[in-house]
Amino acid sequence: DAASTLWLYLLLLATAGVWALIPWAAVLPFVFRWSARLVGAAMLGPHMYWVGKRVDQEVAREVAKEAACEADQAGETSDDHRTCDVAPNRDEQDLPPRLTSQQ
Repeated sequence: DAASTLWLYLLLLATAGVWALIPWAAVLPFVFRWSARLVGAAMLGPHMYWVGKRVDQEVAREVAKEAACEADQAGETSDDHRTCDVAPNRDEQDLPPRLTSQQ
């Protein structure tokens, strides 16, 4: 019937007018960025959690080894002289913020 078609066309015309006024240069990057973040979190989130835990453990192990090496070089430990393959004066800025001694 003609009345229903008229209302459908008017609704489509109004929708097209609204869509034409949207600033797509600002909207599309926002949509793509957050879509990528959500998809990435869904696909890589659980995986990266375990990788992050392993990296934190390795960094903590390296810091402990470094402290033992420094203590050994300062003569604070027993006569068991170990060779240190880690530089004793490593800058703390190389470490993640939660593992520095300033906190």
